[in-house]
Amino acid sequence: MIMIQAHLYVHPSERDDFLEQAGLLQRKTREEAGNLYCLLYEAVEDPNTFVLIEKWEDQEAVNRHNNTDHFVGFFQIVDGYLVKPVKAEVHEIPDAGAEAAG
Repeated sequence: MIMIQAHLYVHPSERDDFLEQAGLLQRKTREEAGNLYCLLYEAVEDPNTFVLIEKWEDQEAVNRHNNTDHFVGFFQIVDGYLVKPVKAEVHEIPDAGAEAAG
């Protein structure tokens, strides 16, 4: 499985538009084959700093997602809302069932 954490730092004046766009991204992402979840959180101590967390079945699902219109379009729109670059972390998580069988 693949887990992605994307840290997004949004200009306060763009907060509402960002949240609207992020909601659209979440809804469409959750409908994709291979998506296990897509969540958005805001840092309590740092308003307008968000973390988008996605969990995927495999890299193939991530690759398909990265080429969807809603993913590409989201970043084209919100790029102008950000006060610093997105910081993304990608983690491969071993399948617990595979470890038990090995």
